[in-house]
Amino acid sequence: MKYALLVQPAFDKPTSIQAKFFMSILNNVVNLGKLHNIATVTLFGEKANIDEFRLAIAKYDPVLVYFGGHGVETAIYGNSDPLILLGYNQWLLRDRIVYAFNCRSVSVLGRMSQAKAVIGYDKEFLIYNDERYLPVFFNLGFRPLLLLYQGYTVKKVYESTLNLYKYYLTRVALPDDIKEVIEYNYESFNAYGDPNARL
Repeated sequence: MKYALLVQPAFDKPTSIQAKFFMSILNNVVNLGKLHNIATVTLFGEKANIDEFRLAIAKYDPVLVYFGGHGVETAIYGNSDPLILLGYNQWLLRDRIVYAFNCRSVSVLGRMSQAKAVIGYDKEFLIYNDERYLPVFFNLGFRPLLLLYQGYTVKKVYESTLNLYKYYLTRVALPDDIKEVIEYNYESFNAYGDPNARL
């Protein structure tokens, strides 16, 4: 049995919106995991803290770690404290596949963590604050997690997610200002490490 650790804070407006969409796909993710012999461990809301994170890493030794919430170049945050901090505990990601659905954390941390592979955003992940279009952004944002659970390689996950971005940019009738934000996220999306890594 392999384990995947999903960390989803929900302590401010952006993380609460993200958490709402996370919960909407969680059952699907868990069921996909069962089909592929992957047990899912979730740290949601208040449990997305450094103590619970360390315990989960030590207990389950997950092959995949998903981070929602906030990030900067050198840190990934839980509810308020950093879960991963460059120069302190980035070794916790060593030899794991990481999907960081947050801002900027793969630009430096993702490449220096010794993770097997990291998928995420080099810059901010922007969301257009209009409820009508939120599903578009979160469909794109959670695409890599769903594909990883289906057993695709990091390379295939990356390429498939880029193709979904292109689909929204070229084939879906969306306002220009929405497409500008989608294009920004598209250009920021990146992957590092072993392209053949998979769950």
